[in-house]
Amino acid sequence: MIEAGIVDNLLLGEEWGKRRQIDVQTAAEIGRKLGVEVVIVGSLTPFDISRGGG
Repeated sequence: MIEAGIVDNLLLGEEWGKRRQIDVQTAAEIGRKLGVEVVIVGSLTPFDISRGGG
């Protein structure tokens, strides 16, 4: 697992940070520079399940 800050620093140091979308070839190049085999991008959203009587 690589921290988001490391990825951000890599993107800012290259021209990639100026793009809104990254194509498959660019994603592969970023993965190689990070030394990873798989890149999974996402976000976590906190939520609360409230259960009430019915």
